[in-house]
Amino acid sequence: MDTIITSLPPNVGAILIENISIIQIISMFSIGAYNALETGIAVFDSFKHYRGLYFWSMQVASWGILVHTILAIIRFLSQSSNLAMSIPFILGWYAIVTGQAVVLYSRLNVLATNPVKLC
Repeated sequence: MDTIITSLPPNVGAILIENISIIQIISMFSIGAYNALETGIAVFDSFKHYRGLYFWSMQVASWGILVHTILAIIRFLSQSSNLAMSIPFILGWYAIVTGQAVVLYSRLNVLATNPVKLC
């Protein structure tokens, strides 16, 4: 393995240093997209019935993360106009925030067993 690294051309390090911010941003976005995709698919395996507030809020939040990260990568790399990407980008963000808030709300019965205390 050391021979592969030492046999690289000398300018590879300079290219990596020039583009390190792009590499970091894309790697973080891809980790988030992978986790969202995995969560969106794993929810189907975890639930017996595909209904209820918890199930749908998990779906909205995970797919919102996926939409938001893909559009963020496209906007960051300037492959499309900002106006064309703004509306779906914002809708993905709304899906993330609202979906996660509803996920937390739907799990309140786990914390408080007395419904009177929830109000």
